[in-house]
Amino acid sequence: MPPYEKETDEIALEGDLRRFRPEEVLQFIGTSEKTGILEVRAKPMDLEVHFRDGRIVFSRAELRGTHDASGAIFVRTGVVTEENLAYALDLQKRSLKRLGTILVELGYATPTQVGDVLRLQVQEDALKLLKLSEGPFTFRTVAVSEEPYLPPIPVEQMLLDCLRLLDEWPTIAGDLPSFDAVPKLTDQTGELLAHGADNPLERGEMILYELIDGARTLREVIDRSRLGDLEGAKAITALISRGYVVVEQRRGSFSVPGTFLNRAWGFVVATALLGILVGGTWLLGGAPHATPTLPTPGMTLPPLDRARVEDALEAYRLAYGHYPDRIVQLVEDGLLPLSALPEPLRYAGAYVRKGDDYRLDPRIESAP
Repeated sequence: MPPYEKETDEIALEGDLRRFRPEEVLQFIGTSEKTGILEVRAKPMDLEVHFRDGRIVFSRAELRGTHDASGAIFVRTGVVTEENLAYALDLQKRSLKRLGTILVELGYATPTQVGDVLRLQVQEDALKLLKLSEGPFTFRTVAVSEEPYLPPIPVEQMLLDCLRLLDEWPTIAGDLPSFDAVPKLTDQTGELLAHGADNPLERGEMILYELIDGARTLREVIDRSRLGDLEGAKAITALISRGYVVVEQRRGSFSVPGTFLNRAWGFVVATALLGILVGGTWLLGGAPHATPTLPTPGMTLPPLDRARVEDALEAYRLAYGHYPDRIVQLVEDGLLPLSALPEPLRYAGAYVRKGDDYRLDPRIESAP
């Protein structure tokens, strides 16, 4: 964990993800241009995101009950060996320097490699955070310094990157082999090398192509490419479709949503993120301790809440051929967390299925 100077240490925001969605918390910190550390204690992981003037400068996530995984991503991406990392971590304990700085000073990594890995870590941690539906969080205002090799990342930019992954993944997931499969080059290798400067491969495709050795799994190849899962998946599917790579193994084992209902939920999350970024709807308000401003019976739904529910309803219809009889079925089928089902829609008569259509009327009061 990078050091930070405690000029102040007070809780500026606290709550639980059962009441406040992760993307809303991130957006609030970003638009408020706050500096400090967001801490989330969820099951089964602890997660931190560091902000400076509302921009992300560092993140860290680890599973409870596991050993400290500091810097493990540098090994996973092939930048350093486990021995190199252990030595660098030992130096860090004695010097209090940042791990990336030490790796560069030792010649184990270049500044570009460190920056690429840290950005990949932030995106992976942001996706983990967005998948959470419960867990207490606090945001403490403390002085936080920037990572020297990672330009601060605007919250909206990171959310858009996550949205793009969630939105595009279902379109390519069906063509992906298992991540534990071993890709191999085909006999067309010579033909490809013969092109020389006219190599027809895109940059990402070439990076993956050069990492395929017939021994590494697809997971290891994509990790070492530092392209991220989405760009790595695009590149490998392109190589397979062009006949440069072959994978002889079962399909369908993914580290991100694979079943139809999970893909549908990914679409709901993506749409909700887009609603926040474009519409600017905000539910946390400006209260110092995140006092909720949830709608009450008799009020219309905020656009973000309505869009989230409507997309979940459409996902249900696509899965079953009709809309649900009861809106709580969206929760039962995993299309909508209970925390994301607006309170006004929980009252009798607020949702009514009408044949091949439905009616949302959150203004109906609770029955006496």
